[in-house]
Amino acid sequence: MGTTVAPHSLLHPRQDRDLPARLAKSCAAHRGVHTMDEYKSWYLERRRLLRIETQRIPFTALDGWSFAKDTGNLGHDSGGRYSIEGMRILAWTGPICEWYQPIVNQPGVSLYGLIVKERQGVLPCLVRGATEPGHPEVLELFPTVAATRADYARAHKSTPATYLDHFVGPDRGRVVVDVLQSAAGQWCYRMSQRNMIVEVTGDVPSHDGFVWLTFGQLQALLAGKMLSAGLRSLLSLLPPTPSGAKRGRSGDATPGALLPDSAVVSWLTEQRSYREVEVMPVPLNQVVGWHATGMEIARADGRYFSVIGVAGGGEHAEFSQPMIELRGVGLAAWVVKDFGGVPHVLARAGMESGLRDSVEIGPTVYCQPKEFERDTSAAMPLLLDYVQDADESRVRYNVVHTGDGGVFFHADCRYLIVEADDKLPAELPPDFAWIALGQLSDLIRQGNRVTLPARTLYACLNSLHLGLAEESR
Repeated sequence: MGTTVAPHSLLHPRQDRDLPARLAKSCAAHRGVHTMDEYKSWYLERRRLLRIETQRIPFTALDGWSFAKDTGNLGHDSGGRYSIEGMRILAWTGPICEWYQPIVNQPGVSLYGLIVKERQGVLPCLVRGATEPGHPEVLELFPTVAATRADYARAHKSTPATYLDHFVGPDRGRVVVDVLQSAAGQWCYRMSQRNMIVEVTGDVPSHDGFVWLTFGQLQALLAGKMLSAGLRSLLSLLPPTPSGAKRGRSGDATPGALLPDSAVVSWLTEQRSYREVEVMPVPLNQVVGWHATGMEIARADGRYFSVIGVAGGGEHAEFSQPMIELRGVGLAAWVVKDFGGVPHVLARAGMESGLRDSVEIGPTVYCQPKEFERDTSAAMPLLLDYVQDADESRVRYNVVHTGDGGVFFHADCRYLIVEADDKLPAELPPDFAWIALGQLSDLIRQGNRVTLPARTLYACLNSLHLGLAEESR
């Protein structure tokens, strides 16, 4: 006798047909549990309590960290933290086909989870205010949970991470979205993030340092440096606002898109096929072109980035760890254009050696501009001058956001959104493609197809369609 699956079983969960409208209502809400003035008072007090100071220290002064005698890899004695190792990269195409570099290796999938709970018809989110070693001067907002694989292992013990039981185990909330995403593939080896949003209906205990904000309030805060990289990535999981994309589908077509959905996927697949890279672990002490001193691991010419030792502390805790220090402020830029009233972004298939598939959909331009000031003979990224020299009237978004302050030291990146004009070249190389905002949203929620900088740019562009970011300036 066959087994009948109940329509509301785990395999066939009940669909929340009102969810898009409920999310849109939260995105449009300027106030929820708290007004923005109440939030700002909470933020200032939290920042006062969590003030920390950091300083560079020699590697030998790092507590619990040491260089392996055989490989030179820099790791933690517990084995539960990330390590700094070496990599050799072979690329089949590109101006540079072989290079060596240190890279961050953190095994396991980290969880970034956001709790939402309906209150008076609006879905606010529970976020945490905290500081990170890489950005001690900024109090950032983080998802409800930011857990490593080690935290997962403690999930069923007596002291799990705060709120983790809402995301794993039999008592977790109703899943709104659950997807694996990539991290910073230029500096981190196959680092994966599990991005989750869950809705809870029962009581949520109140813990110090957490605050309820609507999606609209969070999108407004994108105009500053308050949102962590993990929280920005979660905001990219929101569907386009009604003014940002036309609703409904017809077969393989996103309404108003220049390319069919299947053509966009085929373009990405083709780019991945012929721009494949081979990544081979090598001992850190055999990374060609890099040298180690007592204070840093860096290239002889001082380019790209270095590995340094950082220590710090404040009222609640002290820490010391190796961190990645980038050379100058990065730039992540999108060129945008409306076709028939439908917003499109000019995406570029970006190759990052640490990504699982080497290539994902990235910004129009993504680089560290200072690198081309140091070496004027290096080929600049296409359209770098176009976005940097754009007339102010065409700049729709221009804000500096911080990187992952748990791994990167003062890693700022300028996020720029520029409207196209008639000076944009009509013919572009095959690694560029116009993608409708609705198509990009779908690709983000499919996982491991859109880079972290591009996901942040999507969240920023989505907030502009609500007009909230402008109002918060």
